Amino acid sequence: MSYLNKFKNQSIEHMKNTQMKQSEQDARKSQELSVFRETSTPLVTRLKKLIASIPKEEILTPRPLEWFRTRLRGVEGRGAHAGQLGLALRELKYERKRSWSDSENGFRSLWHPTI
Repeated sequence: MSYLNKFKNQSIEHMKNTQMKQSEQDARKSQELSVFRETSTPLVTRLKKLIASIPKEEILTPRPLEWFRTRLRGVEGRGAHAGQLGLALRELKYERKRSWSDSENGFRSLWHPTI
């Protein structure tokens, strides 16, 4: 193989690698942008969208706060902050009901949608 052919093959490989790296960077930036958009949307709006995605048969089922937290991303990438989530649920007319007397399961706190 001549020197020119070797050089041509190396430059083609280099261009392919550069294009792959660029596409990986674009994908990473796109993902970061979608995370930013998701976390910059107000919590009440994201919570409304989550509640709208629940099947109608299950909409009246009481749920623990952790159920909502794990499905909503917080500002730092973890679950949504419990205090802010409680305020948002109250704004959407949910009530927290505590059960202290269930001796088998211990203390339970569930959020009930009001009709």
